[in-house]
Amino acid sequence: EKLPTDFGNLKNLNELKINDNQLISLPESFGELSLLLTLNLSSNQLPSLPKSMGEMVNLTSINLSKNALTSL
Repeated sequence: EKLPTDFGNLKNLNELKINDNQLISLPESFGELSLLLTLNLSSNQLPSLPKSMGEMVNLTSINLSKNALTSL
């Protein structure tokens, strides 16, 4: 499964729980969620994360467990 490419337009999100969704990728726009504090992506099938996630400077809690990540 994939999220829409314009998912990053949800700029006012501060908590996001999208665990257990069989996601295989995240759109590059994901990093535009600049107000996000808490992110749960556990139990998906993500092999990697978009580089734009480095721009999520307010993120204080992230759960990436039970994915297929090979690098960060």
